Amino acid sequence: MRQVLIAICVLCLYSCNSQDNSNIEITGNWYNYSNTSSDNLYYVETFISNEKFHYYNEFSGLTPEIKYKIEGKLLYKVSLDNTKKVKNGSIKVIDNNTFLIKKGKEVIVFKRINTGIKLEDFLLNDKTEDDYWNGFNKRKEEWEKNKIATD
Repeated sequence: MRQVLIAICVLCLYSCNSQDNSNIEITGNWYNYSNTSSDNLYYVETFISNEKFHYYNEFSGLTPEIKYKIEGKLLYKVSLDNTKKVKNGSIKVIDNNTFLIKKGKEVIVFKRINTGIKLEDFLLNDKTEDDYWNGFNKRKEEWEKNKIATD
């Protein structure tokens, strides 16, 4: 009987630990909804694949790909040759359309892009940069209207 109780306790501990380290799903197209560290927030869109992400903003355009890993609930940027990794913050998934990254006092909230031509479409050569730029600007205008309404 005692062995059965010990086995149940071990299973419970394993189950709790495995849930804590479950896979966090953040793949897709996102925009920066808010950022607590900046008074001058500007609009950025990000495409996240299984191991890399790109982001696009109106000032610098498309950034080179950045590799990442998620271990537990921590996000790491990884060198392209996989030799170095740097902690970039902790991730919390709010729902299928919202997640945040917390790094010290900074909290960046991301919202999913569900409509229009997305960064993923441009990167995978389905659409031109001009097509993407038009969609980007429409979403940016909507974001600015919502930002002004909430300020």
